[in-house]
Amino acid sequence: MSEDDVGPLSDHEFHTLVDLLRRYGEHDLDQFALWRLGTTYGEVYVSVSRSLIPGTSSQTYLDLDEWRKARG
Repeated sequence: MSEDDVGPLSDHEFHTLVDLLRRYGEHDLDQFALWRLGTTYGEVYVSVSRSLIPGTSSQTYLDLDEWRKARG
């Protein structure tokens, strides 16, 4: 990890993450992906799928398309 990798993501970095996730969803994601990665606070579990988690609605989620529009 370099010195630039310390701290929270900048808006630019988060924008890049969203762009990459969109590309992943367009070209690589089949039905779902389950990822686990370690952090200094413990493990983080990431679920990416083409369907809602049972018991949730689309309003439960942060709309990243709207986030991108708001930040250009």
